[in-house]
Amino acid sequence: MKKLHRPAVVIILLLSLLSLPLSASAHSGRTDSSGGHNCSEKSIRKGLCTGYHYHNGGSSSSGSSSSSSSGSTSSSTAASSKKSTTVRSVIANEAKPQAHCTKVSDVLTGSSSQYRYYERIWDCRKSTDSGAKYEETSLSLYVDEKLAALDKGIVSLQQTNYISLRDFSRLFGFSLDVAKTKVSVVKQKKTAFEIEAQTRKINGSAGFSGFKAIQIEGAYYVPLRYAAGMAGASIVSADSRSIELSTKR
Repeated sequence: MKKLHRPAVVIILLLSLLSLPLSASAHSGRTDSSGGHNCSEKSIRKGLCTGYHYHNGGSSSSGSSSSSSSGSTSSSTAASSKKSTTVRSVIANEAKPQAHCTKVSDVLTGSSSQYRYYERIWDCRKSTDSGAKYEETSLSLYVDEKLAALDKGIVSLQQTNYISLRDFSRLFGFSLDVAKTKVSVVKQKKTAFEIEAQTRKINGSAGFSGFKAIQIEGAYYVPLRYAAGMAGASIVSADSRSIELSTKR
């Protein structure tokens, strides 16, 4: 056997020492799809690894945590952005003008990046005893050029003006005969017309007149034009402020 020269021996020893860390750090076991696996008990005893770890450049748990944290931050930012762009509604005239008013609609009047501005529309007409909507007017009534004093104002329903039956009777000298089934409007012991209590139909000497009375809080109101005709009067003028009747022929 040939003797090795000293330099050759030194080189061989150095190569052997360099190979030791590689063999120490290497250990058996297949990796999963992420490039990692759990350390075997044998490798743990040898001090080669501990727990789950990666090979071949697999992602680390810190990388996964960082990715999760980044995703969470992005979601939080998106939610914050969505919250900051929430559009709020501002409604003018939101409170009821009167207790009996009912809401009709909210009309859009303007907008900005953060607000929508609305005007609330109310129906403040009152209701008859049967539920029909009517309006209280500020109309003045003149009879033969004299202002009539009315206990109850003229009301309007479906473009027809109504006068309180009691006001009408007092102005034109009629009396009322109130029975359970009807109310008779009488002058000089002669019935001018009657109002059926159940149907509120107004009947003249020839039967049903084609008109109906309305009731507001139990009080009868009759169409002003019809009532004036039954009193021998006629409407000579009418505008948004007043109505004038004349009994002169």
